[in-house]
Amino acid sequence: SLSSYGEEEVVMETINKSALNNFRRQFFTKFALQRNKVQDTGQFLRYTEVSDFGFAYWYYVNRSASTIEEEIQIIGNGIKFKTPHQQDTARPVIKPNSSELVLANLSHSGINCSIA
Repeated sequence: SLSSYGEEEVVMETINKSALNNFRRQFFTKFALQRNKVQDTGQFLRYTEVSDFGFAYWYYVNRSASTIEEEIQIIGNGIKFKTPHQQDTARPVIKPNSSELVLANLSHSGINCSIA
């Protein structure tokens, strides 16, 4: 169920299930860029957050001429990486002058993540 309080009007849009992954990617990319949870490594920017609404994200912006490879490992239960990553480890490859988003579903709080 949904609720809205106050005088503002709520506008809802229906999307096809086949468009859901693209919608999620667009939403979390915009969300990450609006938040101030960023780490600047010099070569790339890493935005990461375990959200309050059931997702964790890692958004990378590679500003270098080199390919960046990282490994994200999950410690604990209750998290599932979204496609194309599987199980408890994601290995994003961020090509030069491009960006990459890694998403994970959370079933509860208390998840610990480490980046190798």
